[in-house]
Amino acid sequence: MMSKYLWPITTLGLVLLMGVALLAAPFGLHFFAQGHHWNRATYWTFWTGAGVIVVAAIGLYGWTSGVGEEARRILPPKEEAASPSKDAPSETPAPMNGDEALQQLARAVLRDLNQRLGDGGTGAGAGGV
Repeated sequence: MMSKYLWPITTLGLVLLMGVALLAAPFGLHFFAQGHHWNRATYWTFWTGAGVIVVAAIGLYGWTSGVGEEARRILPPKEEAASPSKDAPSETPAPMNGDEALQQLARAVLRDLNQRLGDGGTGAGAGGV
């Protein structure tokens, strides 16, 4: 099923490489003398290479996102596979932001301190934990 994506992606990869070659050709093949302005051949070869790269990149993005969509459709989501049933209560706490977590931690520390100081436990007045 995924083999239908092999040839378009391979072809677009080769087209992308051809665009890079067109982009670099004026400089590698010395279409113009160093220090002079670009001539017409340099200008058109460079910008044709840039256009080919853009078209190939858009095509590659389209085909590779198609592979991803098909993979998501074929493979089950991880969240559904991990949860055995929706009737059972979850043991993991609900996600909270940083402020809520700090408030919850501060309340737990205060409860612990009040408990130790209130019943005269080993930690009361000892100055340490």
